[in-house]
This record gives sequence, C-alpha cells and structure tokens, in this order.
Amino acid sequence: MNAIKPTFIGSVLKAIACTPNLKLDHDNYQRLVAQPTQQIRSLSKTLEGHMPEPVKVREIMSQLRDMLDAKGIDLDERQDHLREIIELHLLQEPCADLLETVTAAAS
Repeated sequence: MNAIKPTFIGSVLKAIACTPNLKLDHDNYQRLVAQPTQQIRSLSKTLEGHMPEPVKVREIMSQLRDMLDAKGIDLDERQDHLREIIELHLLQEPCADLLETVTAAAS
C-alpha cells in the first residue's frame, strides 16, 4: 500500500502540533507559536494543497525554526524536524542554510 505524501504545509503543521511546549510563558507562546500557526493554517486554505512560492516556503520554514525554539525544543530535535521537511519536500535549495542557523542560534 502506498503512503500518501503530505503537503508541505501539512508537514509543517504536523511538526508544530507534535512538538510539546516545554516553556510555560503563555504570552510568548501565543505571540511566537499560536499566532504564526494560525497564519500558516490560513495560508494552507488559500493554497488548496499546492506548494507556495520559494520565498514563502523559506519564510514558513524560518517561522517553524523560531516556533520550535520558542517551545524550548532541543537543538537535535529542531534540526530533525527541519531536515525531515526539507528532505521530504526536496527543499534543499531554498532552505539548506536553515539547518546551519539552528546550530548557530544554539551556540
């Protein structure tokens, strides 16, 4: 049986939803995670399953990196989520350096 490949936005939303919030600051969570997540969900509806433009892909991946950081997720897990999405959706060209910025931000 063939598995159905999720959309890019679906993969991003899955990473957000499946990652626990390890920080207890509700205001920061709302501002840094909940609001951007809602914007991504809204964009998903307008895209109707299509891939966004490369500039928007990069913006969304940067938002995901920042949301995972805001949730207090450790470096390895942040990199794993980003790497999985980059590889699944063949985003090496527009997003390869995002993995480096995860490492740099943690230093």
